[in-house]
Amino acid sequence: MRTKNLILFLSIIALLSIQLNAQNTNPEVTNVAFSISGTTVTVTYDVTDAEQDVFTIIMLVSSDGGSTWDYDYGEADGDIGGGVTEGTNKTITWTYEGEYDPDFKIRIYANDETADGDNCGKVYYEGGPNSDGGGAYYNTIQIGTQCWLKENLNAGLMRLSSQNSSNNGIIEKYCYNDIESGCMDGGYYRWNEAMQYVTNEEA
Repeated sequence: MRTKNLILFLSIIALLSIQLNAQNTNPEVTNVAFSISGTTVTVTYDVTDAEQDVFTIIMLVSSDGGSTWDYDYGEADGDIGGGVTEGTNKTITWTYEGEYDPDFKIRIYANDETADGDNCGKVYYEGGPNSDGGGAYYNTIQIGTQCWLKENLNAGLMRLSSQNSSNNGIIEKYCYNDIESGCMDGGYYRWNEAMQYVTNEEA
C-alpha cells in the first residue's frame, strides 16, 4: 500500500512540475535588422513563442551606440504595439527626421499577451517605471486594477552577503554565492532596502 501511495504521490509531483514548466516562456525575437532609405527607417524581425501567437512588440532606439536607449523616435507603423502575430519578416517603419548616424542601434522586445492578464507596461524608456534604470526591461501583467512585474527584479549593485545594505541612495542587492551570475533569476533585497528606508505606511 505504501509503495502504491508513493508512486501515486511521485506521479502527481511529476505532472505538476511538467505543468508548471509549461506555463509560459518568453517569446523570442531574432534576425533584427534595419535600413534607412531617405528619411524612412525600415526595421525587420522574426518573432516566435512555443505557447502564444499574439504579442506586444516594443522598439527601443539608441543614438549613442547602445549606451542609452531613450531616443524618441516618435510614431512608428507596422508590426509594433499590441496584437502582433507570430511570424517572420515582420516590419516596422518610421520617418526619421535627422541625418544618418552610424551609432544608431535598435532593440525589439516581445511580450506575450497571456490568458492570465494583459501587459500593462506601456512606458518603455530607459529608467521608466518598468525598468531598473540600467537597461533591463521587465514584462508586466495586469492583475485586477494593478500592474505587477511578471518576472523577478534584478536592479542595483551587488553587495557581498557579509556586508549590510545601507541608506546611501544606491540600490543594493545580494546574489546567490556572492557572484553576479547568481542574480540571473533576480536579485535578493533586504526589506529596508526594498522599502527605500521609508517607515511610514503611506510611502
